[in-house]
Amino acid sequence: MAQMNSDAVTLLAAGRRLWAVGLRWEEETLNVPRNRRRVEKNSAVRARARNEGVALTLTVRQGRRGRRVKAAGRTAPRPRRTVYSLAAAFSRRSGAAAYGIYCLDAEASRYVFLATVGGLPSVMGDVAGTAEETGQALQRFLAFNTAPEGGWSITSPVDSPLPWETLVASADRRVLAASRLRPVRQGIRPLSVVAGLALLGAAAFWLWPEDVEDAPPILSDVIPATPVPAPVYLPHPWKDMMPVPVFLARCRVWRRAVPVYLDNWKLARGECTTEGLL
Repeated sequence: MAQMNSDAVTLLAAGRRLWAVGLRWEEETLNVPRNRRRVEKNSAVRARARNEGVALTLTVRQGRRGRRVKAAGRTAPRPRRTVYSLAAAFSRRSGAAAYGIYCLDAEASRYVFLATVGGLPSVMGDVAGTAEETGQALQRFLAFNTAPEGGWSITSPVDSPLPWETLVASADRRVLAASRLRPVRQGIRPLSVVAGLALLGAAAFWLWPEDVEDAPPILSDVIPATPVPAPVYLPHPWKDMMPVPVFLARCRVWRRAVPVYLDNWKLARGECTTEGLL
């Protein structure tokens, strides 16, 4: 069973898995800075985000520092099952230099041309279409690629194409892990966010009960502000007392005026007060 979308990506159902053909393959340059790769990736995602559907991507590499090729495609609507690349699975089991044309739908005359160069999916392969279109893709591939020393390995002849199910019938976990396509994160669209906030605001306005009172007033609005009273300065406790210098001077005068002896009695001691000497 095959499903086509506007980007010419075909989804093939095999059990619980979906296999994609017709992906766009490009070779990645290793000496490009990472920030430049990110800019190119974001621009490509923004260009594809204008269309409907989900963008899928996959990177196949030779070791950690070897050549890398990247696939991109779009499916609409969003698939509910995991999608795998048929070209990536073909490169895992066909060899370093191989090609073949496989039948997708015999009644509809739908075929796919798959090829590998250096053990990686060819950028000129993964072409899905009619017998004429896949034949032309094969001729272009042979014209632009030099045959290896041992020649090309033909996995499926042109005159009698094999069904595509033969490539995935015995796919193990390693093949599935290397062929799995992942959706491209496109972020949140600002227009949809604004529309969602507007809908939430309208719903809150219409669903708010009419008999609910407003929020309680602020305390400062209910109780008027009282003016701050003027400070009252109280006199100190010794305001009416005689200053010390004056008191000592008067005490000295009183002491001189009092006789030392009175009727043979000697003045031994006395106490100065504000009223006199006691």
